Formats: sequence, structure tokens, C-alpha cells
Amino acid sequence: EHGSSSALRRAATGMVPAASPLAAPRGGADAGALAAGGVHREEAKKGISTARTSPAAADDDAAVVVAAAAAAADVAAPAPRGRGVGGAGSAGGDGNTMGEQDVRLLQDYTTARLLENERLIEAEIEDGSNDDDAGEMEEPASNLQESILPVRCLRTLDVNVNGLAGALCSLQADPTWRVRDVKSKIAAATGTPVDQQRLFLGTSEWCDHQLVLDVTPPSSPSADVTMVRIDPVYQQSLEMVSIAGMQLAVVPQDLRADRTLVLAAVRQNGAALEYAAEEMHADREVVLVAVQDRGLALQFACEALRADRATVLAAVLSNGMALRHASGALQADRDLVLVAVRGSCKAFEFANEYLQADRGFVLQLLEEAGGLLLEF
Repeated sequence: EHGSSSALRRAATGMVPAASPLAAPRGGADAGALAAGGVHREEAKKGISTARTSPAAADDDAAVVVAAAAAAADVAAPAPRGRGVGGAGSAGGDGNTMGEQDVRLLQDYTTARLLENERLIEAEIEDGSNDDDAGEMEEPASNLQESILPVRCLRTLDVNVNGLAGALCSLQADPTWRVRDVKSKIAAATGTPVDQQRLFLGTSEWCDHQLVLDVTPPSSPSADVTMVRIDPVYQQSLEMVSIAGMQLAVVPQDLRADRTLVLAAVRQNGAALEYAAEEMHADREVVLVAVQDRGLALQFACEALRADRATVLAAVLSNGMALRHASGALQADRDLVLVAVRGSCKAFEFANEYLQADRGFVLQLLEEAGGLLLEF
């Protein structure tokens, strides 16, 4: 701004650098052309004088000043004769050299144009920065998430919610929603609390943390979901065993056969398998989760799972002493016994008697476990 004001003051006072070609003295002027441009020159002078007396007015009326100065400059610079401005056009001398008055008008015109261009550039920069800031502040997180999702995910999905007795409600879901967001919409439409809803698409249950786009077919515009309402007592029991698995011992008897509730209990404490219903002791997934947390929970598994090598291996990896509860055939398995002894040398007590009498195998174990297993 300081540089622009200085340029305007130089233009208003008619100061031109000595080296400028515009400062050349006028020789023989084209009087007819200058006389014809008198009116335009006077208009330019009026506009420029406004800029001299009031810089603020010059800023506000820059377009007027530029237009007037442009009109004057068009007339003040007559068409070149001979070889152009400053050239030797005729024998009468340099008839195209501009006079001092014309030079001032051209200076004022140039300065006004520069000021106007600077203001336009500053305005564009300011508007651009404001737009960028506003965009950064106002753009929601969901938009950022949508920008990285496939185009198909940006369409809404029609979710038809059915209960065991029939249709309950329909809603439009954004594919970027979490399943819990869908439950909130269902709660608003049906009055069923979010924590008491279980949603199923076919036989697959939707978990709260999953995205809608991950649990629905990619090419389908709709999804038919079944909602099962959870009993408040069940919900309370589920929360209780998720915090303390052994509380499975005090939940109602019928709930101890609920697979979801039992899984929550043994995931928190594998020993809770003891209090699960009998059929849960034969559920391979439930037993695996239990023995991975507490190897000795193998004792509560059914006989078939205690003879299952993968289940027993998971148990002895957790606690070598779980070999005690393995089937007789697996107690004679060299590799399983070796894994068990690595976890606890006392597990060799439960190895098959033929392995205990195998000198080569015992020497191998002694190298790894030390002399403590000699007592067995």
C-alpha cells in the first residue's frame, strides 16, 4: 500500500525518472490530434486531480480514473509516422515525440491501472482464503469419510425393520453410519431402547461398531433386517458377566444356555465355563475361548473336546498342567507333552507311562526342563 501510494503521488506531481523514454522533450507535436483529444484530456485531468486531493476517493473511483485516463492516452499517443515513436519519420524532425502534458497523462493512467490490479489481486486472495477457511471449518467429518469411500457407498440404503410378529418400521440409512446409528433411528421410530435391540440380516448379527456398508450387499438398494428385542433381565446379566465372568453362576438358569452370554462370560474368565449349561460344554468355540484364557478350563469340556488335539493344544499352551485333563491318547502325543512340559515341568506327571519310560524322550525333556521332572 505504501508503494502504491508513492507511485500515485509521483504520477500526480508529474515526476518521471530521467532515464525513462517517456521524459523525452517534445519536438513537433501533431496539433490536430492533440486538439481533438482536448476534451478527453480534460476529463482525465479531472479524474486524476481527484486522486491527488483525496486518495480515499481515488480508491473508491479507481474505475472512473482508469477509464478517463485510458481515453486520454488513446488520443495523446498519435499513430506513428515513418519508423515509429522516437524514430526519424520525416525531414521536418522528430514529429512523434510526446509532450510533458501527454507524459503525465500516460503516467497517471499507468499508475491507476496498477493500483486497480493490485486491489483486484488482494480481493481475490482475501476471498480465496476466506473460502478455504470456511470450507475447512464447515466440512463435517462424514464428508471426509465419504471422500475415501467408493462411489456406490454414497447412496442411501432403504432399511426395512421387521420384528418376529411383522413389520416395525422403515428408514433410510447412510452407508457410512455405524450399526448403532441405525439402532438409534429404530429407537426413535419404535420406542425400543438401543441397548435392547439385536439386529439380524439373515442369520448374521449386526454389531454396533460395524459400518452399514460392511454388513449389507454392495449391489442391493435395500436391506430387510430382523430386530429381536432383548429382555431387560438378559441385558443386565450380559453386562454383569462382561465385567466379571464368574457372575455366570448367579444368572437365571435359562440364560446360562445363551451362547452370546456364555461367550461374554468365558471371554472375561475362562473358568466361568464351569457354570454354563451342559450343551455349552460341547460347543467347540465356547470351549476354545475358555481354555485360551484359562487352560485348566479344559476339565469342564465334554469328553469329545478333551480328545480334540487343537482344543488340548490351546489349553496346554495356556497352562501346561491342562495335560492332566486331556484324553489318554493325547497324553501319549510326544509333541503335545513337549509343549506342556515347556509350560510346566510338572506336567510330565500326566504324560503316558510309556513316554515316561522312554529314555531318549526323557533326555530330550531334561535338556529343556531340567532335573525337576526326574521325580516323575
